[in-house]
Amino acid sequence: MSAHYVASKAGQNKLTAMLAVELASKNITVNGIGPAAVETGMIGQHGVDYDRNMYTRKINPLGRFVEAEDLGAAVIYLSSRAGSYITGQILILDGGLGMSLNNSSDWLL
Repeated sequence: MSAHYVASKAGQNKLTAMLAVELASKNITVNGIGPAAVETGMIGQHGVDYDRNMYTRKINPLGRFVEAEDLGAAVIYLSSRAGSYITGQILILDGGLGMSLNNSSDWLL
């Protein structure tokens, strides 16, 4: 991972938290979603190749990439009554990757 990527993610996370504080008095919640790898056309761009089998079999505990339905369900949850008391949070959708001992970028070639 490069410095500009992690800096932009840190900025997004802090902006989410600050907007949540600023908009809370207006009963507006602000949250973010932090997905692990989503298998889209973008993942193979800019000369970055990846080993799909390594990621799904050895790296990610749930054994798959994040899917569009996973992201949509998270948005629905955060937008519904069930998520109405959540604000300033980043909902991590990584299939357990962040807690895994196999959390490495070895699958990126």
